[in-house]
Amino acid sequence: MRQLAFCRVFAIEFCMAVFCNGCAEHSETMRSDIRPVARSMTSVKMREVRRVGEDLRFPSSVSFSPNSDRIIVAAELFLKSYDVASGKELPENMDYGLYAPFAFSADGRHVAAKAAKIGFDGVAVFRYPEWTEKVIVPNTTSSPSQAIAFAPDGKTIAIAEMRTNFFLQAYGRVIIVAVDDGRIVHSFDISSGPVFSLAFSPDGRTLAVGTANGFQMHFGYHSGDVRLFNIEKRKMERRISPNIRDALCLTYSPDGSQLAIGGGGGAVCVFHVADGRLVRLPVPESLRGAGVETLYFTQDGRHLLVGYRGELTLWDAANGAQLDLRVPLRKAERLSSPAVFSADGHLMAAGVIRENKQYSIAVYSVDFERAK
Repeated sequence: MRQLAFCRVFAIEFCMAVFCNGCAEHSETMRSDIRPVARSMTSVKMREVRRVGEDLRFPSSVSFSPNSDRIIVAAELFLKSYDVASGKELPENMDYGLYAPFAFSADGRHVAAKAAKIGFDGVAVFRYPEWTEKVIVPNTTSSPSQAIAFAPDGKTIAIAEMRTNFFLQAYGRVIIVAVDDGRIVHSFDISSGPVFSLAFSPDGRTLAVGTANGFQMHFGYHSGDVRLFNIEKRKMERRISPNIRDALCLTYSPDGSQLAIGGGGGAVCVFHVADGRLVRLPVPESLRGAGVETLYFTQDGRHLLVGYRGELTLWDAANGAQLDLRVPLRKAERLSSPAVFSADGHLMAAGVIRENKQYSIAVYSVDFERAK
């Protein structure tokens, strides 16, 4: 009986895989091109300019507001915000437990985040920095939201949910929600696996969806890919297969010409939208097996920051050359959360931890210099 049960499950999984691969034939699939690269002659000078959140507990993620004057930090079940110039903590919302993922609208007037309180669990959009409630979007599944992204015009947000089908296989659903009234404008399913990441192109016409290529009860996650959906036409226009374990995070360059893809095992690829070229960055030996947690392009699109938990690297996005990057930490300190750039690329923030387990957020000025 056990053998029969196993064969039945295996047959179901095989049929699902064939079905998903058949569907993929109707989309364009891009293969990664691993290229040998040389180290860049560009160096980065960094100087600490501010320290905030000296009383934080376990900060997991950090983000700058679009105009770089404020920082939001996810710590335990709270989102805390700080004024960058003064380091002063700003008032927070006390009605909800708020936690990552969270996202700013492009104008900085709204923040969307996972939210929970008695009688509600889902995603809430708040006016910022007042933290007054704008709209709430209840979860339509028992699993929490996996990713959140604002459209560039701030009128809609994309929310990724994880669902389970009749065969206990996980799959993803993405819903597009109007910010004004919480109305679901559009939704679509990713039958091959959960959705881990979302990113709108700067013109708002395309939504990049990062997934695990499949989830099977006996074999786990494998081969993440990225689907590019045309928002106006409401259909997938391209599928990118970078041959990574999971597409954990995505980000477009400011001009929309490049899409960075970060996955499990430390893998990072840069997809060039115009010609379909896919540049795979070499993974440093010390970071193999680590999951990529943040990706940030500088404002000119030339440099890409790759953040891991406790580590970060910086790359030339055009040729895949690694830049010289040294974070000036204080004595007996190390990075504790992924680092992030401000929108203009002039500031960087990262969580740090001392030997006595005291956490804080360090803000650095950043200056790129080309060696002569």
